[in-house]
Amino acid sequence: HRVGNSLGLVVALIRLQISSIDNEEVKHALMEAQARITAIGGMHRSLYSSDDVRQVEMDKYLSSLMSELRSSLEHADRKFAISLDVQDIRLSSDQAVSVGMIVTELVTNAYKYAYADADGGPIRVSFLRSQEGKAVLAVEDDGIGWQQTGQPKGTGLGTRIVKAMASSLGTSIEYVVRDKGTRAQLTVDTHR
Repeated sequence: HRVGNSLGLVVALIRLQISSIDNEEVKHALMEAQARITAIGGMHRSLYSSDDVRQVEMDKYLSSLMSELRSSLEHADRKFAISLDVQDIRLSSDQAVSVGMIVTELVTNAYKYAYADADGGPIRVSFLRSQEGKAVLAVEDDGIGWQQTGQPKGTGLGTRIVKAMASSLGTSIEYVVRDKGTRAQLTVDTHR
């Protein structure tokens, strides 16, 4: 409970700092840090509001995370809609943090790079059972698409975070070829 509150305070302080900065690059870097801290803080809130502190209800956690991401990423000059389709899946707290960080990074990347400057568009997040003991986490958009050719835009920190978090889950990220947009997905063992 105290950890969640402390992280909430850090997020609020970062938000104050963002509002006082004119440099757009610095603002975006702070917004990304804020989103990452939000993902971890949300998991802690999910734990202390749950009946079983060993398990995180992913539908509630990801719903809360998406709401917080919308708030931190929304700008008047860019319109986007995040939709969420999550089944009643429970993960350990360690797994939940990794999933939350992956979703945060992939949604942030879709927000920043998938659509032309002012256009925007849909970002879809799903976490659905695929077979016994497994679930597929996916983040997709209908934007310009990226097939893992060339260098990723930005610093590449988000890509490294996604790969590290996927590895901690015993899996890897996969980019599915689509006619339009990007779909990043990974399979999670729900019984770990």
